[in-house]
Amino acid sequence: MTDYVTSQDGARIAYDRVGEGPGIILVGGAMQFRAVDPTTTDMARLLAGRGFPVLNYDRRGRGDSAGATSFTLQDEINDLSALLEAAGGEAALYGSSSGGGDRPRGCRRGTPGQQAGVVGGATW
Repeated sequence: MTDYVTSQDGARIAYDRVGEGPGIILVGGAMQFRAVDPTTTDMARLLAGRGFPVLNYDRRGRGDSAGATSFTLQDEINDLSALLEAAGGEAALYGSSSGGGDRPRGCRRGTPGQQAGVVGGATW
């Protein structure tokens, strides 16, 4: 079932949660979103099956998060901050493709009161 968080600028960010508690937030690449990326969805299920709760979300401007009007790096960091709050205030961030670049690292630096560990990922 799709849930939503509201980012600082009012954008609704769609995500699926598999499992409960602090876990992993998957940060997809520029062209990835849940409806067209079965590999990431399968990875979320596999991780949850091994005891790692996962939030798999559509980055702003993609899929069910299409209503955003601004697309800055800071906007995406704010989106991750809202997702971290939904995850209980702490989570590991795993990014693939462009999602493994500045977004997770920026979130780690600029999120007072939240803990985000950057796991890694493939960056281009």
